[in-house]
Amino acid sequence: MVPAAFVLILQQTLLMGMGLLHPGRRLPSGRHLAATVLAYLALYLLWVGFTQILLPYLYGIPRMGDLATLLLIAVPFICACIAMGFALAAAIPWREGVVFFLVVMGMPLFFLSGISWSIEMIPAPLHKLSLLVPSSSAISAFVAVDQMGPPA
Repeated sequence: MVPAAFVLILQQTLLMGMGLLHPGRRLPSGRHLAATVLAYLALYLLWVGFTQILLPYLYGIPRMGDLATLLLIAVPFICACIAMGFALAAAIPWREGVVFFLVVMGMPLFFLSGISWSIEMIPAPLHKLSLLVPSSSAISAFVAVDQMGPPA
């Protein structure tokens, strides 16, 4: 449960940070967009290493996955979160609104992600809706790699 919760925390902190830095602004373009995405990606790859490798080690949670597979999952997940962050910042033009939205959505996302109970127990329409959020599918992938190891 702890590694899965870390994935949701990664998503929410990235979205909150982007919501505080970019609300009501035009989407960057060209080199500025590439630089912004690379900056967020580099920063959050460090956070992925911290939350998925270092913290489980410190908590004594066994890991079976390797770093390369973890990165293959982390890069698309972070890119999807960055895209969602730009969309939220464009849709909600003030900082407080983004923070309020993400705080209110935190618990529903926690319940819809499959952390608290099995994904099979979530009604199909709600499960399909939850797949619009990057953490819903990333949690299953991170847990599968970290706890069960990649398939041979």
